[in-house]
Amino acid sequence: MYLLVISEAFCIQFRETQPSSCPFFGKASFKLRAISEGTPSAAANSAALEVLKPSVENVNNELHRLLQEQESTLISVEGFISKRRALSSSLVFIDIIFCEDNESMPPLQALLRREFFDDSASFKAYHKVLQPGIRLSVVGHVGPSRNPGEVLLFIHEAIFLAPNSNPQHMKNVLRLVHSGDLPLEEFGPALNMLPQELQHMLQEKGDRDDGYYNKMGHQILSNMTDLLDPSKLMGSSNTAKISMLPPIPSNLVSPPKEILKLAAKASDDFEDSFETVTIQQVFNAIKSSVSADDTDISEITPVKISAWVRNRRRFKDSVTVIEMVDEYSAQDEEELEDGNIKLSADMSRLKSILHPTIMTQANHLSTVSEVSERKAAIKPIDMYGGLLCAGSRVTLQGFLVRRSSENNEGGLASLWVTSARLLRSSWRPKVVRQMMELIKSSAIDIEEASEALELPGGIYEAEEIAETKLLTERQWKAAEISGRLQDESSRLGKVTPEMERVLELSEKWRIQYPLPDETSLKENGTAYFEEKSIGTQVKKSFEGSRWQRKKRPQLDWMIEQIEEVIARHPGRRPLRVVDVGGGKGYLAGLIAEYFGSDIVDVRVVDICSRAVKNGMMRAQRRNLGNIQFTAGDAQVDVPLDGVDIVVALHACGALSDVAIGHAITNGAAFVVCPCCFRSNPHLRVKIPATCADMQLGEDPLVAVSEWLDVDSKVYETLKEIAEIQGDVNLAGKAMHAICALRAKAAEGKSEQYFEKNRSVRSLEVELRRFPIGLSTRNMCIIGKLSEKEKHRLCEPNNT
Repeated sequence: MYLLVISEAFCIQFRETQPSSCPFFGKASFKLRAISEGTPSAAANSAALEVLKPSVENVNNELHRLLQEQESTLISVEGFISKRRALSSSLVFIDIIFCEDNESMPPLQALLRREFFDDSASFKAYHKVLQPGIRLSVVGHVGPSRNPGEVLLFIHEAIFLAPNSNPQHMKNVLRLVHSGDLPLEEFGPALNMLPQELQHMLQEKGDRDDGYYNKMGHQILSNMTDLLDPSKLMGSSNTAKISMLPPIPSNLVSPPKEILKLAAKASDDFEDSFETVTIQQVFNAIKSSVSADDTDISEITPVKISAWVRNRRRFKDSVTVIEMVDEYSAQDEEELEDGNIKLSADMSRLKSILHPTIMTQANHLSTVSEVSERKAAIKPIDMYGGLLCAGSRVTLQGFLVRRSSENNEGGLASLWVTSARLLRSSWRPKVVRQMMELIKSSAIDIEEASEALELPGGIYEAEEIAETKLLTERQWKAAEISGRLQDESSRLGKVTPEMERVLELSEKWRIQYPLPDETSLKENGTAYFEEKSIGTQVKKSFEGSRWQRKKRPQLDWMIEQIEEVIARHPGRRPLRVVDVGGGKGYLAGLIAEYFGSDIVDVRVVDICSRAVKNGMMRAQRRNLGNIQFTAGDAQVDVPLDGVDIVVALHACGALSDVAIGHAITNGAAFVVCPCCFRSNPHLRVKIPATCADMQLGEDPLVAVSEWLDVDSKVYETLKEIAEIQGDVNLAGKAMHAICALRAKAAEGKSEQYFEKNRSVRSLEVELRRFPIGLSTRNMCIIGKLSEKEKHRLCEPNNT
């Protein structure tokens, strides 16, 4: 893999016609604004330098040649961002592939660094817009990485050529251009517009809220073609993902001859000679040898080490390099401070190499490896290459090469692995799902798997997993296990004293509105939703798809809650149901079909006109006459006349508050499942005028914190905690607190409005949650007509 360090980014005109796949480039020369030799300004006074544009097929060889010959020639390549990974607020890694439909070329790795930008606002802007799916051109110089044998390309310029197809990405671009953080003159042409046209559209926003950016973004995207869906660049199959792996570093292509000989001679008698050591002991020994003698001393020792995986790099041909540490915390992820990249060896990390030649030749394979070779198509080298990611704990056995000098190729110490045993799995859902399938196929030792997943039922629970026929059911189980594996050490983010204070403050709200136990995914030994699918087939999907394991079960669960709410409504039918942010109408369509036109009349509102159009066509194909669609802003464009029930599934951020506010203002019941707690911060909530101590009249729009009657700083802190990844229990407390605040606001304002205006209805509000196996955003706020309101409406002339 190659590393590109981005120092500048600017935009050029978007070309409607994509270039032919993997074009060949010639040579060109142009002057860079700043040329660096590892630092931002080392050669700022350089004149025009030659820029080499090699053919895509020759990039790898060209980079290695330039590194070996120590040439200062610049390299220019063009491609698409396929991945991004933010290491800190100062560093963002970006993978770049050359062709959208080419699976044979390895990616480049770019690094966006704060120190290369003149101001922090500019850096933050490009930090946000360089997302998967965009097309760009980069220019930089070649250099070595911390890993010997790897080539890095340090970028001086990145030219933004085209956006991706994601409306949220477009919304961010427009907001940043409007604020002046991105240059209008350059991003106008990139969006296939003249700068004056873009400026005019942005000026029309005026005092309108950020929802205007949504409408504007959808309009721009509808006029652009050949934009990429970011998900298409991740590899659509396992073969495609493997083909996108970088080439093997030159020093790892062939293991050292001494290691090959030892691996070939390894036997059961030799097994006893493997010394159990810690990583700290390894480096202490190296320090001792350096202090005793400055000469280069190499030593090969058979060792067994149990440690945590801190980092993993996978390469082509089944080679994997992992960095191991004695102690692990995901909060140490931001190891690079102030944008400085450390290329020197780390005396706390041991580089371990899983190489197919070594692991195949070794005679002392563990039981798990023997099982894998015999029963499964996957080889141990590939299995552990996939499982040993950051946060997992493993015992590795192999040959330790120790050196007293860092100048040696390979670093101070490296472990060539002969066998492995997983002690604790990573919590990441993708890894846990992979474990489920390894258990199912008998590719992994069942005792090893049960211990690594910390299954309460041990081997017996693992055997149940192996006997589970439905892929969807195994994936539900994987999601539950992933939650159990999360704790403070896996937390991706730091908890400040202020966060702790806010969590303690919010306990009273969680107590006031408690969460019941999750609905079990099992009932009498059968899958909860296996026999419970409601309505006709809404969408075609395959077993184990995201639709099968997540979306459809959530829809069925929502129907059950809505059915209870409908039962509280006496009197007239049909009831009018409004789905806020309903998109293509999956939930609304199921409501319309399941309850029928005699019971419900459904309306959907969503800001995305494309989704609304698709929903209308889907409803027509299914002959649903009791559903209507509206494209508009949920704050003001919701058809609320005579509404009885407001629903919303995964209403992002403040959209949940908007939906509940509409319900309260109109005396309607509601079933709202929140999602993405920091999204849509610009939205404001409509509340009853009497709740704001105003005369009856036009209902005011207020900030969410005012609607919730909570200090805005407390609310912002809760949202920040709710979005922390890797610790579902901690994030769950914040999510619970926010949902409790919403329940408290809804019930309180409903009662206030009822006391002042008897023409509306009072509500009882409670929290529920569906199984976490379906989603970690599994909480739901439900407002039903109170019993006293139900009796009141049953009285004559009150329906």
